[in-house]
Amino acid sequence: MKIAYFLLALLLSACSLGAAEPTPTLELPTAVPASPTPLPGVLLLIAPEGADGGLLAEAQAAASAFAAQGLQFEQRAALAAAELPANLQAVILLADTGLQELAAAAPQVRFITIGFAPTEPLPNVTSLSAGAAAGSQDAAFIAGYMAAMSANDWRTGMLYGAGDAALVAPYRAGAAYFCGACVPPGPPNSIYPIAVQAAPDNWQAAIDQFMINFVRVVYITPEMENSGAAQHLASLGVMLIGTSAPPAEAAHQWIASVAARSGDSLQTQLQQALAGQTPTAASGIGIEHLNPSLFSQSRLDFIQITIDELLSGVLVWQTGQ
Repeated sequence: MKIAYFLLALLLSACSLGAAEPTPTLELPTAVPASPTPLPGVLLLIAPEGADGGLLAEAQAAASAFAAQGLQFEQRAALAAAELPANLQAVILLADTGLQELAAAAPQVRFITIGFAPTEPLPNVTSLSAGAAAGSQDAAFIAGYMAAMSANDWRTGMLYGAGDAALVAPYRAGAAYFCGACVPPGPPNSIYPIAVQAAPDNWQAAIDQFMINFVRVVYITPEMENSGAAQHLASLGVMLIGTSAPPAEAAHQWIASVAARSGDSLQTQLQQALAGQTPTAASGIGIEHLNPSLFSQSRLDFIQITIDELLSGVLVWQTGQ
């Protein structure tokens, strides 16, 4: 019997020794795939060969400053709709290189034009003046346009000092924009406008020349406004356009004052447009001291359309126009 118990104990011991211990497992953390780093937004400046150097410099400065906030800035000579980057945020254009197609292909992108505007307003396009279009030369263009519109047979003149010689060409271009060759149907058959240079203390010969040619409207440039010539011309029945407030003695013959007015710089407006803000007032052309008995509101509305076209780049005057 003892032998039997011994064998049973031995058997149980052997079974216990043969049991396999469970192997511990190492729990590894589940790997989380890393999210791809988003690409920075792209800001493009499209400046074709031959673009105005001054405008290009201003656009580059404004774009570089804005892109420093975390955008990728690129400058190209042209851009096609098929080349639009997927992460494009804004495009600045110095010339119309397919704006209509680009704006339609990327309605979420902000397009900013400088010196030109689309023929029809587009919701994602902001147009800025070229800056120089708001200078005194363009004010002279508008003065010439208003003078030709006001004078019988387009017989207009311009009295200017030596320092205002640069205003002659735009004044003539403005008149020609209204009346073309500006040659009256009857004598004297002079070519108008007649621009005469004089000194502030010696203008009588110039006025005599206006009278000989039956000039009915004269543009007085800034250098000549305080010379007394305006009062004398008014006494002769000549209508006047100037750049500042009219002398009291000439107010009854003063059509209007047309002058450049200052505003925010192109760089400031460009940075505002890039940020999605409405650009503040740019430099422009102001018409003040209007005499409604000499120039009607309907004509003024028409002039304002011309000013808008001039400042947006739709209308560009040229020497010899």
